[in-house]
Amino acid sequence: MRGGWPALVIEPSRSPTEYLAGYLDDVARADLRFAGLSADPIRVGALLRALARNTATEVSATKLSVEAEIPAPGTANPEVSAQTVRRYIDALTRVFVVEEQPAWAPHLRSKVRLRVQPKWHFVDPSLATAALRAGPGALLGDLEAFGLLFESLAVRDLRIYAQMLGGAVYHYRDSSGLEVDAVVELGDGRWSAFEVKLGGQAVSTTPRPA
Repeated sequence: MRGGWPALVIEPSRSPTEYLAGYLDDVARADLRFAGLSADPIRVGALLRALARNTATEVSATKLSVEAEIPAPGTANPEVSAQTVRRYIDALTRVFVVEEQPAWAPHLRSKVRLRVQPKWHFVDPSLATAALRAGPGALLGDLEAFGLLFESLAVRDLRIYAQMLGGAVYHYRDSSGLEVDAVVELGDGRWSAFEVKLGGQAVSTTPRPA
């Protein structure tokens, strides 16, 4: 929830939710204009919440459009179209709020059909918790959502290390059901695959009696 934001590190008693929710509000109201997009702050806020609910998943612009739906007065039609969502996401990427994790294609002529939908992450998972106004209790009460945020945290750190080596971070999923959370590929073609898990079984090192 706190992330690595200097203001929150220096002042540990400061509320990360209030601080980062204010930052996201500034992004919606001002920063996107500097990115060349005249956007409705209410729509942007709804999209940020939809992105937060779908962190580290292969979510389409169409699904985000439905989840960020803000009906116009007297109508049942969403104001946020898939095309608008795409433009908003592009702008949010330019101001370093969200990042794309592209799909990895290891074999150009593979017969296995690849899933090419990207995953989306906030540049820091703390922004996702702020968008959802989720405190520690809410995260511990929804371990599935907590697990996706943990995956996003791992991808963020892998991206930092990979960029230092001139590499990039992808994900992989194909029609056979094979899935990899993160694939780090370097410029010379070398790669490593990573599975991210929030928990696991403890292994006892105490010798068992014969």
